[in-house]
Amino acid sequence: MTNQRSLQIGLQERYRSLAKAQYAYFGEKAAYLRNYIVEHAALAAIVRSLDDLAPELDPAEWIDAHSVDRQGIDLPPTEAGHARLLWYLLVCWADGTREVRQDGRWVSGESHFQDIARAACEQLVEPLVDYLQERLGEDSDVLRLLGRYKRRVEWFDRNALYAEFLEHPTRGEAVYDRNLRRYLFDQGIDNPFSQPRSASGEVDVIALLDTEDPLVLEIKLYDGEGRGVANIASGLQQAARYASDYHKTTAYVVILNLTDRHLLLPTDDETASWPPYVRVGGVKVNLVVVQALPLPSASTQGRVQQVTVTRGQLLSEEAGNS
Repeated sequence: MTNQRSLQIGLQERYRSLAKAQYAYFGEKAAYLRNYIVEHAALAAIVRSLDDLAPELDPAEWIDAHSVDRQGIDLPPTEAGHARLLWYLLVCWADGTREVRQDGRWVSGESHFQDIARAACEQLVEPLVDYLQERLGEDSDVLRLLGRYKRRVEWFDRNALYAEFLEHPTRGEAVYDRNLRRYLFDQGIDNPFSQPRSASGEVDVIALLDTEDPLVLEIKLYDGEGRGVANIASGLQQAARYASDYHKTTAYVVILNLTDRHLLLPTDDETASWPPYVRVGGVKVNLVVVQALPLPSASTQGRVQQVTVTRGQLLSEEAGNS
């Protein structure tokens, strides 16, 4: 089971527990859901990003200005603002600083506390869970596409791309950059154009710039010499900075391995699922290695040499400044 799928299931299970809870235990079950979110880095990063995605919205001030007891509440105009307000309510119910029996009257005309709590769960908690599920799912969808790209290059396109790379070695990164962008476009990722400007400089691929959730992806070559581990580290740190600029919690680095050595990359995932990833601040940077150098058949390769890359190497200040 993928890490994203496991989180989605765990999130849904805790929501169901809250939805079925007796009113007397609503705060306790709300705390279980709140704790599950803040204790899992991927979910915690999503809710933290809401402050950047909707900086103009102060949930407490919004409630004071847009709610009328027993008559409803006006919801924020943006999806991120809506989610930020709902997250604030969940945290308050879990902490006991607000009462669901009062807030629930915005969405329920019932008089029994149990019915009010159930309506609040359906109308004010479920949309937040849906938002979190969707964000997790988007990460999974991008990884699925990048996994298919990896297999496509390694199974079908590797020789042709490498031959083109040898013709233009000083611009070799552009060969793979163009190929990946064409693939992403064919798979339905709109506008996967190279190197738009962000506050931190230029990023290789930023797609979906006209949405609230752009895709941030860096492409780096590894040849074990001039383009070594420091080049990968530079890509990881650049991707993390660009993601922060665009208020993203997830970024991607596609590493084209132009050697016959196996890259063993560090990961912050205890389950060691594919791909490895490293968290930089609030950004999860996925590391996707594509074997770009044509290799002889497995039976004639001999013993595979391995290059172990450490987390410290990827986060070194020297790489970040290169």
